[in-house]
Order: sequence, then structure tokens, then C-alpha cells
Amino acid sequence: MTAAGACAIAGAIVQNKSLRRLDMHANPISNEGSIALAEALGRNQTLFELNIAGCVIGTPGAQAIATSGLLKNYTLRKLDLEVGQEASQLGLASRIEWMAMCVCFMNDV
Repeated sequence: MTAAGACAIAGAIVQNKSLRRLDMHANPISNEGSIALAEALGRNQTLFELNIAGCVIGTPGAQAIATSGLLKNYTLRKLDLEVGQEASQLGLASRIEWMAMCVCFMNDV
């Protein structure tokens, strides 16, 4: 799935009121797709689980998921961020995980 596919799914996430789990792992969704997904997460209140493990996500996409998506979404309980060695070297996974942990803490307060 490319960025265009991720953007289409993001649009569907906003409209769909029954989707509970979404597995998008190992797709090159890029920053464009990640940002669209983040905006959709911020508007969706039914998704419990999201798997974006191994997706190609740059720093702007990671920041969008953490801020635009997770800060506004109170229903997501599981976010799979496992990444390959290349992304680990860039530190993207640890950045998203740290931001997600902060968001979870803030949502629990």
C-alpha cells in the first residue's frame, strides 16, 4: 500500500463507526499517508487496535501520529510500532513510543 492507499483508508476510518482493528503493517505509507492516518485517528473514536509495524514512516509522519492522532484519540488501546533496523537507527520507533507513552499517561490522568 502506498501513500495514496493510506490516505484512502484514513478517509474510511473517519466514516466507519464499527472498525475496531486495523492492520497496515509493512507498507510504505510515507509521511503523506502517515499524516492522513494521524488526522483520521484524531477524529475516530471506535478503533481499539492499530498495527503500523514495519511501515515506512518519516519524522513528520511519526510526529503527526503522536500529536494529531494520539492526543485526540481516547479509544486506541494498542499501537504496534515494531520497525526494521533502518527505522530503528533513525530513532523513529523510540520517538513514537515515547510520545505514545506520554499521551497514554495524559489520557489516564
